[in-house]
Amino acid sequence: TALIINQRHGINNVILFPIAVFFYHTVDFFFAICYTKNMNDLNAILQENAFALKLHPFGKDFTVERIGYDDLLHVKEIPFFRRQPFYTLHYVLRGKGFLFFRGKSYEICEGQFFVLPINENIKYIPDKADPWKYFWFDFSGSLAHEFFLELYADSPVISGVPKEESYAIFEGLFQELAANGTARYYAVLSCFYGVLNKLAKPEAKTEKISFTESAKQFMELNFRSAEFTVDVLCKMLHISHSYLCKIFKREMGMSMKSYLTNLRVNEASRLLKHSDATVKEIAFQVGFSDEINFMKTFKLYVGKTPSECRTP
Repeated sequence: TALIINQRHGINNVILFPIAVFFYHTVDFFFAICYTKNMNDLNAILQENAFALKLHPFGKDFTVERIGYDDLLHVKEIPFFRRQPFYTLHYVLRGKGFLFFRGKSYEICEGQFFVLPINENIKYIPDKADPWKYFWFDFSGSLAHEFFLELYADSPVISGVPKEESYAIFEGLFQELAANGTARYYAVLSCFYGVLNKLAKPEAKTEKISFTESAKQFMELNFRSAEFTVDVLCKMLHISHSYLCKIFKREMGMSMKSYLTNLRVNEASRLLKHSDATVKEIAFQVGFSDEINFMKTFKLYVGKTPSECRTP
């Protein structure tokens, strides 16, 4: 990734981060500071007028090309209709503005999303009294139109997602940037799909389906790896550890760690009855890196030792 001048809004501000252009690590450090903060504090932290991260995506079916942030209090608006060679999804962080599209006008406020198509006449401008600030994704590819239709429905403006849930999705991406000073493409893609999941499917607007069910699926697919932990799971889903643990326990009545351990112990019980592998081999096959720890955990959860559960 690299910092680039944001041409989406016709910025000619040549003084925008002149030092950062020459000192790449300084930019990375700055982003690391910015993105460790909660979305509620984002506007107080971001001092730049605009930034864009240009990505290096894979494949042609679907790609997120760039992500970025614009503060229209400082960034010069484009007051005329124009066309763009990509689709864009915006999330309004603060303020409000107006979208003119397909013969209609829309007022868009803080906490709302809006999606724009490729190669159609559009105009969107900030409110003069309370200019908006927004985060955005540019996306393209042969499947991009299907995503646009999923998001568009009857209106390009999408409401109804509580701020807490929106922030939780974005927080994972910010943690990725904070940890590495840059963003892996798949971290950005995961964030985008998290947003799409919230916006495109009414049944996915509950925490259980969007987060808890996803966590269960990841655990069921990966529990056999000793390197797979709850912390790794949270990073894979790009959701904060505390938030995911809270909603998982509320929905499932147990902690994620207990759920993961149950998966491992149940699989171990099956292998003890239906395979000739040794206890040590089974311990490694179900995600334990230590045989003694496996035996203690197994006895705690099952009430018997692994040897006692062997089929005669």
